[in-house]
Amino acid sequence: MFFWWDESDFFNESIYGNHPASLIHFALAAKNSTTNTWGWPAIVWVFCSALGRTLTVARIPSVLAGAAAVLAVFFLAYRLLADGFRGSRFYPALFAAALTAISMPQMEHSQRVYPYAGVTLMAAALLLAHLELLRALLERVAQPRLFRAAADYTLTGALALCIHPSLGLLLAASLALLAVVEARAFLQRPPALRRRMLPMAGAMSVVLLFSALLNRKQPKLGFRTYLQPYYHDFSLRSIPRLPMHAYDIAAYHLNLFYNPSLYWPEALNPAILPLICLCVLGWALASAGKLGAYARHFALLGLLAAAIPAALSMFGAFPFGGVRQTLFLCPFVFAFTALGFYALGGSRLTRLLGAAAAVAYMALWIFNLPRFYEDRLVSYRPEEIVKLWRENGKLPTYAWKAVGPLQYILRDYPEIHVQRPAEGAPQGMAPFFLISPNHQLDKDSGFEESLQRAGLKSILLAEKPTKHPESEQYPTCLYFPPNGFVVYKVLKQ
Repeated sequence: MFFWWDESDFFNESIYGNHPASLIHFALAAKNSTTNTWGWPAIVWVFCSALGRTLTVARIPSVLAGAAAVLAVFFLAYRLLADGFRGSRFYPALFAAALTAISMPQMEHSQRVYPYAGVTLMAAALLLAHLELLRALLERVAQPRLFRAAADYTLTGALALCIHPSLGLLLAASLALLAVVEARAFLQRPPALRRRMLPMAGAMSVVLLFSALLNRKQPKLGFRTYLQPYYHDFSLRSIPRLPMHAYDIAAYHLNLFYNPSLYWPEALNPAILPLICLCVLGWALASAGKLGAYARHFALLGLLAAAIPAALSMFGAFPFGGVRQTLFLCPFVFAFTALGFYALGGSRLTRLLGAAAAVAYMALWIFNLPRFYEDRLVSYRPEEIVKLWRENGKLPTYAWKAVGPLQYILRDYPEIHVQRPAEGAPQGMAPFFLISPNHQLDKDSGFEESLQRAGLKSILLAEKPTKHPESEQYPTCLYFPPNGFVVYKVLKQ
């Protein structure tokens, strides 16, 4: 039996960071919602049903997907250079896999129950299937191999749509480019083969369309506050911002440091700029045909895949920038950065510079890695909340924007029943115990005003500040580190 979960609850996972409570809740809570695809919740549900409903089990699919993504990007870069590449394909593929393994967004999502954990893997798998089908179409291989490549592509695309809706944009770009390639050669094929290919194309369309309809996304919750800078007005003034956001996408995916002083969005970044330059170099070499015909096709596909969300952002339909919604573009970024780095081997000087840069980046990554784990630890214990609750009359407990995570945090204390505040905060609720996860209520005028209108007042009992207040200014910098909490006692005036 499959179940749904609400994307708004995914967003609330960040409220308590990597506290064990904040992850398992989203894997097990069943909700009627169409804001996400069903594939990832189903996978987590199967693991938890088979191995136990624990945090470790809930994280297993993400860990496996993150590890498999490293191998998938390796094989993608390796197959990309199959024709006419002068040099070893192993080393650029190894560089691409290494970037996938140490990129902070990849590490982040490999430790969460988010469906984003499977996006990189499925994007690389879809691109591999795209290349195999392209070869079958261009090389005019025997029918069984062509139909097998088409079947593999269709199944991979259908599964990708089940993992996350953003992969539909990559699938759309892939289908469009394959259609253009085949349109040039279709009439030159033997009539018998054309008659066989039409039913095949029809079957592919039916399967992919069914998967797209099954996983259609309700866009009403898509306009997050932190995403507003990545939507644009439909005007000429918005066009100059698109290259900056393209730079931001590369900086986001190539960020190797869990450190706000080494990464920030939409700003010139000396720490990551060399990697971005290598990505541009690799993309340019591929586009110019220096790395083979398939690498050139891959470069064109990458441009099309990036252009689609850029165009949609002009209509407020999809964000375009350094955010997790663009994870489906990271195989392109990793592959072309690796190719650019490999191109440095053309001379002794560039080889020495490249080796020195690689050592420097690995040293910085190793130096900052402990912060990634240390800063995931929350600054409080559940017993602190329980103590406050008991010392203040054991009042009814309400959570502001964090009902699910708080319910799981306090799962060992069934006497505390965490509820969602009623809209308008009526007087009949008072007195009660209120927990706000992010900041004090005076910074969130909506609920504070509702308390005042209802004739209520709030008394601050305790506050645990967040470790990184700058994460609110640069939300893509620290990947939603754990916040503190603020506890109130609400009484009648």
